[in-house]
Amino acid sequence: MKRTLFAALLLGMPLVAQAQGMGGYDDMKLNFFGKLVVVNNAIQEITDGLDIELHSNDPAKPSLPIKANHAKFVYAEGGKSPVRILLEGNVDIKHPTAKVMAQKADWDFESGNLTFTGNPVANTEQIQGLKCEKIVINTKDDTYQIFSGSAENIKLGSPDGGGGSSDPSLLTESAVTDWKGFLTQLKRESAADQASPGKALVSKLDPKLQGALASMSVDQLLAAKGDILKNLNSVLKKPDLYDAASWKGVTLSDETKALAEKGDRTAEETTRLNRQLLAAAYPKAILGL
Repeated sequence: MKRTLFAALLLGMPLVAQAQGMGGYDDMKLNFFGKLVVVNNAIQEITDGLDIELHSNDPAKPSLPIKANHAKFVYAEGGKSPVRILLEGNVDIKHPTAKVMAQKADWDFESGNLTFTGNPVANTEQIQGLKCEKIVINTKDDTYQIFSGSAENIKLGSPDGGGGSSDPSLLTESAVTDWKGFLTQLKRESAADQASPGKALVSKLDPKLQGALASMSVDQLLAAKGDILKNLNSVLKKPDLYDAASWKGVTLSDETKALAEKGDRTAEETTRLNRQLLAAAYPKAILGL
């Protein structure tokens, strides 16, 4: 066994920790590597094939699987965490925004830009069979840019056929007028035994976010409100948020009652109902429609 590989195995925990700061991810799991080159307890290269996963301490941020033939880690002078990673050969990255395969990828952690070149091919929720000259995904805000390409199929309208990102009933960050008060009440209600809007809402959230609400302080949660907002909007699209026991004692408008009783709601009616339910339960924190 080569000395570099032996050192890597002995120093496994620090090597995992060094992933902190990599584009918002905090640790790295090595599912497979052909050869690992380590200098001064810092990964310099992975060659002969690699299969890794980046993980975040943020429960709302999904893991990021990466495969390639070769990876080179770039460090700032005197730095302990990489500031850039260069991937080459059969690059395959399953980012939540787009699944991309290419021959090269360059990820600049400071800017957040993950740039694919070398005949990139991508599939997103709305675009299939995308072939282009270059794709740039910003891992900080989950946006992407496409340069000089073609696509086999593009779905028009909202990705889910209704209740999409253009739905006016979905929450924006400014629609939550008191984030601290809202999260404080949500934590309190979800921890209590009795049924409540907060308990119903939290039960529909991503399990990782449920754990964060239970274990993290309100100030810590405020730092991740962008991801919490995405989770909340996912819940607004669910048809089974409302139950009479949870909203007992909450004053609902006639429209909200009618929507709650309607059995064949459209996607837009479902998000409108759920937005109004939250506004009624948290009138000082969430704007109604």
